[in-house]
Amino acid sequence: REPGAEREPGAEREPGADRQPGNSGLAGTGADGHQPQVRPRRAGREGFAILRKSPALRALTLSACLTNAAAMVGNTILPVYVLRDLSLPPAAYAVLGAFGAVGAVLGAAAAPSISSRLGLRVSRAGAAVLSVPAILLAVACTRLPGPELVWLGLEFLLWAFLVAVAGVAGSEVLPGTVPPDRLATVGAAQRTLTLGVMPVAALAAGLLGATAGTPPVFWLWVLLAAAAAVPIVGTRSLDRFR
Repeated sequence: REPGAEREPGAEREPGADRQPGNSGLAGTGADGHQPQVRPRRAGREGFAILRKSPALRALTLSACLTNAAAMVGNTILPVYVLRDLSLPPAAYAVLGAFGAVGAVLGAAAAPSISSRLGLRVSRAGAAVLSVPAILLAVACTRLPGPELVWLGLEFLLWAFLVAVAGVAGSEVLPGTVPPDRLATVGAAQRTLTLGVMPVAALAAGLLGATAGTPPVFWLWVLLAAAAAVPIVGTRSLDRFR
C-alpha cells in the first residue's frame, strides 16, 4: 500500500485486491486500492518512442520490415512465375512448398548456433546478402543446366533457410534492451511495423506484376532482400549480442 492511502478502521481488504490480472501485484496501487491504468493510445506511443530511441531495436525492426516485404514480394510472384511462365504443374509447386518448409525448419534450428559463432550483426547481414544469389537461382533456372524444378527447389530451400535465420537470430535483443514492464508495449509496436508492411508489399508486387510483368517484380524482391542488410551493418551496438 502506498504512503498516504488510509483505510477506514476495521475495513477488511479481500485477498488480491491490490492486484490487477497479469500484474501479480508487483506494481504500486493508488489511494483507492486500484492499479493506475495506462491508456492504450499512450502506451502505443510509448512503445514506438522506445523503439525509435534504441539503435539496436530500430535496426532490427527496419531490417525485419525489409525482409518481410521481400518475402511477400516473393510469395506473390513465385506462383505466377512457376505455374504460368514456366508452365509447371500445381503438384510441382506443392513440392517446392515442401522444400521451403524444410528450409525454414533447418534455418530456425541452426540460427542460435550461427549467431553464437558469428555474432548477431554478421549473421543477420550475411543472411540478407546471401539471399540475393538464392533468389537469382529462380530467375536463372531456365538457363542453368538440369531440370528447372531442381534449381527452384534449391531456391525455395535456401531462401526459407535464410529468412528463418534472420527471424530467429536477435530474438534476445528485445528482452535485453527494454524494461520488463515495457516488453509487451514495445513488442506490439515492433510487430505493428514488421507485420503491417507485408500486405502493402504484396499489393505493390501484384500491381507491378500486372502492369510490368514478372521480371521487375523479381528485381524488387532482390532489392528488398539485399537492403535488409544495410540497417544491421551500420549499427555497432548489435555487436554485444550473440
